Amino acid sequence: MAERIYIEENVPVFEAIYGEGFISLGGAKAVRRMFDEEGELSGKNILDIGFGLGGMQYLLAKEFLAKAFGVEKHSWMAHFAEKKAPQFLKSLLHFSSYDHFGKIPYLDNSMDLVCSKGILTNVAEKGSLFQEVYRVLKREGRICFVDWLTSESLGSVFEKLGTGDDSYKLTETD
Repeated sequence: MAERIYIEENVPVFEAIYGEGFISLGGAKAVRRMFDEEGELSGKNILDIGFGLGGMQYLLAKEFLAKAFGVEKHSWMAHFAEKKAPQFLKSLLHFSSYDHFGKIPYLDNSMDLVCSKGILTNVAEKGSLFQEVYRVLKREGRICFVDWLTSESLGSVFEKLGTGDDSYKLTETD
């Protein structure tokens, strides 16, 4: 089903609903919230898994001065994001798609932070994905994945922790 939804012809609909450059719930506000407690991001290499239309990378580069990398299943999205990227940010942006083997096309130990917003529910092979994330993540790197599993209206952070739902938290690697 996702193959029929995530097509270039639907970009105007996505942007009308979620905001320019975004393809999922929350838009720029959700991205800022993801990084509220992350600290200094200037000059950091940040990889977004499933970047969609590039909105998160544009924001990370513009507001945080981060080097924003993205990898996407759909190669048309990499071309789209590059084409739409603001000229003054292009030196901080890098968009690509997975290689033929499903590997992330970045070097081992090259990313300070690996993040994603709203793609885990669409990934069948989560184990393989996280092996690749671990490969590209620096030893002291961090992971921040957010997905649409529960609504905030269903309870406070404390209540979510009581049910074992800690998906909102940043997790440090060993």
